[in-house]
Amino acid sequence: MKNSFAVVFDFDGVIVDSLDECFLVSVRAYNELGGNIKLSNKAKLLYKKYRPYLRITEDHLPALKMIENGIFDKDYIKNSRKKFEKKKKEFVKRFYEIRKEIRKEDIKKWISLHKPFENVVKLIKRNYKRWNIFISSTKDKNSIVKILRSLGIKIPENKIFSREFSNDKSKHVKMISRISKIPEEKIIFIDDVLENLKMIKRKSNARLALASWGYTTKEHEKIAKEMKIKVLQLEKLENEINDMISIISPTIHKTIAIIIKNNGKFLLTKRAGSPERNYWGFPGGHVESNENIFEAAVREAKEEVGEVKINKRYLFSFVHDVGINHKHECYVFSGKLVGKLKKNREVKKFGFFSIKEMKRMNLTNYTLQIINKILNDENFAKYI
Repeated sequence: MKNSFAVVFDFDGVIVDSLDECFLVSVRAYNELGGNIKLSNKAKLLYKKYRPYLRITEDHLPALKMIENGIFDKDYIKNSRKKFEKKKKEFVKRFYEIRKEIRKEDIKKWISLHKPFENVVKLIKRNYKRWNIFISSTKDKNSIVKILRSLGIKIPENKIFSREFSNDKSKHVKMISRISKIPEEKIIFIDDVLENLKMIKRKSNARLALASWGYTTKEHEKIAKEMKIKVLQLEKLENEINDMISIISPTIHKTIAIIIKNNGKFLLTKRAGSPERNYWGFPGGHVESNENIFEAAVREAKEEVGEVKINKRYLFSFVHDVGINHKHECYVFSGKLVGKLKKNREVKKFGFFSIKEMKRMNLTNYTLQIINKILNDENFAKYI
C-alpha cells in the first residue's frame, strides 16, 4: 500500500449508534435463558448507562442482570464475570442467532436500528483513499458489511477485522500492521470504549484516540487524557485526525530554488516577509498545485528577480525540516539572468555574492544546504 500510515475506526459507537439494536437482541437472548426484562424505556435507559462498560458480547450478561433488578453498578460487570461462565457460551450463541433472524425477517428495519454518525460517514467517504482506512469491531463481519454498504461505504472485506478474527483488538492492530506493512506506531486507532484502548495500549504501539460522541463517559475522557490518549470531538474530527496523521507522516511541500551565477558570484535575495524575514537566500518558493516543478521555477524566478532562462533539468533535490510535522522537498535549478533585475514586494534587496561573502551573511536554512552541496561536490561547478 502506498500510504505510510493507517486509520482504524471502531464500528459500533464510532461509525454508527447501534444501541437500539444491541438492546433488543441482548434482551431477547437474555430472556430466552430465563431472564425477565421488559423492553421498556426504563430498561433501555439503564442499558445506555451500562453500554460504555461493555467491551465484548459476554459482558452483557452481568449488565442485563443488573438491569433486570433495576440497579446500576458498573463495577459488577468486571467483578462478576465468573458467575456467568456457564451461561456465557449459550448467550453469545443465541445473541448472534437472534441478530441473524431479525436481519432476515426485515433487513431494512434491522438496518434502521443502526443510526449513522453522519459526520463520520462523510469523513470516511471523503478520505477513504487518502487515509488507508480499516474497520475493527467485536461485531460480526456480515452485519458490518451490510450496514456499511447501506451507507455507501465500500471498504473491502479484507480491511474489516471483526469478532470472527478476535475479540482482542490489539491482535487486529498487529494483523493490520502485518498485511499493510505499516509499523504499529503509524496506525491511528479510534474507539469509543476505553477498555479496548487500554488493552491495545498494553499490547501494541498504535496511536490511540477516544471517540467522545460514542458510548463513553466524562470519567472515561478524563482517564484517557491522563493516559495520553487523545479525546476526539465530532465537530473537529477531520482536523484532529489530520493533526495525528501529520505527527506520524509529516506533510512534505514541494519547493524550488534557483541558482543564478555571474562572474563567479551567486544571486541572492533578502526576504521582506516571514518566514526568515531579513535573511538572504536563493530565489525560489513553493510549487503550486496546478504546476510542475519546472513551471514553478520559471514563475518564481520571474516574480522575484525578473526574466531568467531556466535549465529544464533540475540539479538535485533534498528534504529538510522547516517546523513541527512539516517538511519541504526542495528542487534546485540553475538559470541565467536575461535583462535587468526587477524588484518584487517579497524581496528587500538583490545582490551577487561570492561563497566567501555568503559565509558572513544571515542565510536561510535551504541556502546553507545548497552552499554545502556546492562546496562538497567537485562536479557541481560544471552544471552551473
